[in-house]
Amino acid sequence: MLFFISNVPARLLFLFVLTAYIYLTKDDGILGRASVVGQAGAGENLRNSMIFAWGFFEIAAWFWVGTHMASRS
Repeated sequence: MLFFISNVPARLLFLFVLTAYIYLTKDDGILGRASVVGQAGAGENLRNSMIFAWGFFEIAAWFWVGTHMASRS
């Protein structure tokens, strides 16, 4: 169980960065730009709603695990 608790901050950091990247760089986002034909960035495959939803629910689940396990100690 200690292994899972020690991984929570690293997983949350990764998921926060991933979901923030997707949210901010979407086509109508703050850092997004209109689609340009023929130009695709390195993270173009990550920018979809399925990856965003997975990251969002993973964040919620790991917050729950972290707070639940911290309260049990």
